Amino acid sequence: MIRQNSINPTDHWDYIRYRLRGFGISMIVLAGCLMLYYLGFFGTYEGPLNPQNLGHVLDNRGISKSHIAYLFIGLFILLLTWNWVFNIVSLLTDNRRYCLEVDEENRCCGAKVSKDAIFNASGEKVTRYKCRNGHISARARFEPVRKGPWGYCLCLALALISGMCIYWI
Repeated sequence: MIRQNSINPTDHWDYIRYRLRGFGISMIVLAGCLMLYYLGFFGTYEGPLNPQNLGHVLDNRGISKSHIAYLFIGLFILLLTWNWVFNIVSLLTDNRRYCLEVDEENRCCGAKVSKDAIFNASGEKVTRYKCRNGHISARARFEPVRKGPWGYCLCLALALISGMCIYWI
């Protein structure tokens, strides 16, 4: 029997497990929202996170609107470029490389490789890659880290927040 990740109408316990997981996540979110409400985050209840109180605390510490705008712009730039920096460092250190050898069934091996530098008969330095399955090759594939849809949504949200902060300054 193949198990499904979503609701399986033939398996009663799968359906109950699915519904309980959704209920549990809803209760955790509700508890977090109630905690933020009673701390005054939404502005309708007096508390330490009330926007007016938070503004006074930030003002007393010398933090202005421009500091907040710089913070959000910096977070936006960091979120936009973190994978570029990580990929460049990974490429320079030869991490995230995979074997390109093809097996008997015409499938790519895809195992992680280690880099070896050897000297050939003429004394030149030659780079070779060796995978866990024993393949030795002069080339290997670099697999970069890519942002997913959630990464782009966060990037867009921070871009909008940064734009609003610049507009308010």
